[in-house]
Amino acid sequence: MADPTFVPATKLSLELPTMNHPPKPRSRFPLGLTWTRFSVGVLGCIVVLWLYEQAQPHYLRPSAFSPELAQELGQPTFLGIRSYERNLPQHVPPNLLEGSELPRYLFFQDETWGAGLNNVLQEQLLNTHLAYLSERAYVFPPYVARDHPPFPDRLPNGLRHWLHVPMNAFLAGPTAGASLADEDQSDSLLRRAVSVEWWKVVCPEKDIVVVKAHEAVSEMGLHAGSDSPTRIKMLELWPSYGQSPGLKRFAWSPLITAVLSRNFHLLSSDAQRPPSLTPTGETPDEFQYYPPYRASAPPIPGLLGIHVRRADFKSHCTRLADNAWNYNAWNQFGEPGALAGQANASAIPVLPDFLDVPARKSRRAAVLDHCWPSSGAIIKRAHDVRRGARASFATQDLRRVYIASNGERAWVEELAAGLRADGWEVLSSSFDLELTLAEQAVAQAVDMSVLTSAESFIKVGVKCFSPCILRRRISPLSVPQFSSNVVQIRLAGGRGPGMIHFW
Repeated sequence: MADPTFVPATKLSLELPTMNHPPKPRSRFPLGLTWTRFSVGVLGCIVVLWLYEQAQPHYLRPSAFSPELAQELGQPTFLGIRSYERNLPQHVPPNLLEGSELPRYLFFQDETWGAGLNNVLQEQLLNTHLAYLSERAYVFPPYVARDHPPFPDRLPNGLRHWLHVPMNAFLAGPTAGASLADEDQSDSLLRRAVSVEWWKVVCPEKDIVVVKAHEAVSEMGLHAGSDSPTRIKMLELWPSYGQSPGLKRFAWSPLITAVLSRNFHLLSSDAQRPPSLTPTGETPDEFQYYPPYRASAPPIPGLLGIHVRRADFKSHCTRLADNAWNYNAWNQFGEPGALAGQANASAIPVLPDFLDVPARKSRRAAVLDHCWPSSGAIIKRAHDVRRGARASFATQDLRRVYIASNGERAWVEELAAGLRADGWEVLSSSFDLELTLAEQAVAQAVDMSVLTSAESFIKVGVKCFSPCILRRRISPLSVPQFSSNVVQIRLAGGRGPGMIHFW
């Protein structure tokens, strides 16, 4: 089946889909999309451009999605999720939305270029908040797996057809177009996030205002190498960001819920699944059978989630140690003095861990210990967290461990054996999960969902920008990645800061 596409905007006369109508017999657009013509006034369309040191080579530009090529390569097509995403209630002609106000949008050009999923997610969550503060609808793109693709993407002619994953395969919260308000409240469709496909339809080029991030940062005197006394501290954003709809209503996609529900026996000794992981629909459809899995759902009792990076991360840790990096972004909530002088310090959580440098040990060695812990250090740290949990939390009795890791299976199994010998009752890992083809494409998000739902969590705290992010960001603002994503989602979902730890 051919995948439906939106028609790009041309000047003021647009052909736009009218959703939720039965297909006309002769329609050339499948999945029930019919078309109507109308005129649009001036829309508030803002695009933010990130600048690069060098122009992107043509062959690095995202390939257009083709369901036929995806099937040829054995990639999932997500046709059902794409249809759901196109039928979001805000994807209607602006003149049909409530009120006389026209929608306004905030789109970040190349937001996901040259970055992995964790880089992408941390940017999209923060950009959702920026759109909310500016009273605009965030524009979300699909995720394109350019680096380390989970499926073959090289065609017989040598060209690549990258895996394209729709946003709603990962998330189901405001970043993916869901309501910004609680269930018992209503919100404006004008403010809900829209897909980049829809944005290209409703935002004619003449109505787009381009803001170049490089120039905006320079105007504030915050460019790289600046000796300006003004500093941006990530932690200062938390009182606003931590209460934003994008984080407070964060939810994993029903596709993720299905994985957690089906593999719940690996994570808990409870025979009955909690309501948050219980099917609610009557048909086995991702968006009807399972609910979104909210970060505010109760944690899985007795589960310790640990994230252990291996493979190419060792060389990265060496670079971090050579440059004496600290914990990054939200991971610095536990650093002594980090909140000194902050008027709103009481609104910022305090984590129990920070990057400490023991006596007679260099900072480089300390960073390496935190970044690349040995198996023995991992086992000891898990032991200490379990003992501390029993002493500090009356209801917390950690007995199970879930290992999220990119290490070799043999190494993970050896680590699991060591943890079991230390008294942990049940060990499971990323390798044990039963995943469908589509779920394999979002396996990183599955791991993150387990870590956000575990009762306690341990992860590497020190991390810096990847080289591609360094090239395209001219800003001193430190941003989070995997561990800091889990930290912010856990905190916004109501998990206690005392249950977040680092190696």
